[in-house]
Amino acid sequence: MPLNSLPLKIINSKRYTKFRPLRYTLYIICFVLFYSTIRPLGRPSLDDYIKLNSVYVLLLLFILVIIAVGFYFYSRNYEILGSLIIGTDSISISLNNISPVTYPVLDLKNFKISRGATVHHIDDTRYPPETNDNWISFTFNGTAYKYEFAIENVLENDAFEKVVNEVRGMYDSFYYESI
Repeated sequence: MPLNSLPLKIINSKRYTKFRPLRYTLYIICFVLFYSTIRPLGRPSLDDYIKLNSVYVLLLLFILVIIAVGFYFYSRNYEILGSLIIGTDSISISLNNISPVTYPVLDLKNFKISRGATVHHIDDTRYPPETNDNWISFTFNGTAYKYEFAIENVLENDAFEKVVNEVRGMYDSFYYESI
């Protein structure tokens, strides 16, 4: 591994993105059901207005909360596809334990890193949702490549920022985008 480089994991977060609308819909339904059972001072609850049994509403709420939590934990575990080493002079990619392929940065066209998340303060064995939506893309010998990678914690985040700043200073063709 080169001196000024950063090892990262290539991931696939399609499951997290695919189930996002369903999870948020469940969260909103749970929120509405919860607040429909609250009785403001001296007034009937929304359930009383529509003549619903509050016990059934709370039971439905309990079931939907369990489903929402299950979807959250199911979708947040990303598939690890391989490893990525970003260096100041080259990029090395190894997919599914195949020998790494090294791309010299000087030979890359359309070299871009897109940063979708900037919160990386969790350091555990599972990836928090904040680690996804980071992309590296480039063209080498007429073939375009695009990989999603994870930044797992604040230490990796700091090292990533350092390497990106070094690469930005060395190559005019490099484009960095941080949301």
